[in-house]
Amino acid sequence: MRIVRGCGSVPRFRVLPSSVDQFSNKTDRHHRVSPVLFLVLVPLLSFGQTHLDPFDANQLAQPPSSLTAGDPRPTSSPYRISVSQLRLPKKAAVHVRTAESRFERQQYQQAAAEIDRAIDIDPSFAGAFRLKALVQLAEKDFTGAVESAAHAIKLEGADAYSWIALATAFNSLNEWPEAEAAAGQALALDPLAWQGRLELAKSLYGQRKFVLCLNALDQVSQDVPDIYLVRANSLMLLGRSQEAAQQYSLFLEKSPGDSRSEQIRQILSRSPAAQP
Repeated sequence: MRIVRGCGSVPRFRVLPSSVDQFSNKTDRHHRVSPVLFLVLVPLLSFGQTHLDPFDANQLAQPPSSLTAGDPRPTSSPYRISVSQLRLPKKAAVHVRTAESRFERQQYQQAAAEIDRAIDIDPSFAGAFRLKALVQLAEKDFTGAVESAAHAIKLEGADAYSWIALATAFNSLNEWPEAEAAAGQALALDPLAWQGRLELAKSLYGQRKFVLCLNALDQVSQDVPDIYLVRANSLMLLGRSQEAAQQYSLFLEKSPGDSRSEQIRQILSRSPAAQP
C-alpha cells in the first residue's frame, strides 16, 4: 500500500511556528471576531477526494473530511459567526447572515455571492474569508479553500477555526504534513476545538502514523461517526482486525444510512474477526 500525495499544483502554504504571531501583528483589531467557525456538521459522507476503499484491495483508504455538508438535511451548528457581536458595516453583516443561511441550505453559489458582497464592503473581514473557504470545500474547490483560509489567517492569525479550515483543505488535497501543521496551530490556539483534533488525526492517518492517529482520536470529545471510521481504518492497517471490526460496527450503528455503509458491510463480511 502507498500514499499518493497528488495535487502537485497546489500552492504551498508552509505553516511555521511563528506564523500566528506574524499574522496577528497584521490584524485590524476593529474587526476582530471571536474564534468560532460557521460549520454545518452532518452525518459525514465521502467528499471530494476522500473516500473509503476496501483494505483487501491493497489501497490505503483516505480519511473523510469533517467540514463537509453532503447530507440533504443538514443540522444546525453552534459554530457560527456571531454577526451581532461584530463591529462591521451594517450591510456587510446583513450579507454574512444571508450567506450563513444559504450555506445551511447548501445553496453554495448564492452563499458565495453574498460573501463576495460582504468582502467588497469590508475587505478586512476575516470571518467572510473563512466562510468562503467552507463554501469552496463544499464545492470541492480545495485549492481555492486553501487560498481563502490562508487569507483569513493573514487577517486574523489567532482564529483557530480558520486554521481548521486550512487543515481540512490540505487533508482534502492529500497534503498531509501541511494539514498536520495547520491542525496543530489550531489546537495551540484552542485545545478544545475537536474539529482540529479530528483533522490532525486524519493527517496522521494519511502519513501512515496510525498509532499517533489513534492517540489523537482518543482525545476527540465529540461523538462524531467518522471517528469510528478513521479509528477502524487505522486499526485494520495495524493488523488489529477484531478491534477494527468493532469500530466499523459502531460506525454503522451511528450512521446506518451513510453512503459508505454497504462497502463497510462488505469489509465486515470478509473479515474473520467479524464472524460469529
